[in-house]
Amino acid sequence: MSTRTPDLTEVGPQTLHLYERRGLLAPNRNGRGARRFSRGDRERLRRISELVELGVNLTGIREILALEDERSTLRTAIEQLTE
Repeated sequence: MSTRTPDLTEVGPQTLHLYERRGLLAPNRNGRGARRFSRGDRERLRRISELVELGVNLTGIREILALEDERSTLRTAIEQLTE
């Protein structure tokens, strides 16, 4: 199994559109409607690709990402409370 993570050029536009439709990815759009990926979007895309490689389906990926986001939010709140 490869440990290399894909960049945006390795993910096709149809796949990106599918990820958006499924709520896995929400990049900003420029005035012409083209996707604009932030660093966070690229990191999220890499995580999605890792999970796909592991055989997780898109519904599972959505749940995993939601839990990871919640964990991050809770960690931030804990850090703020302990300061």
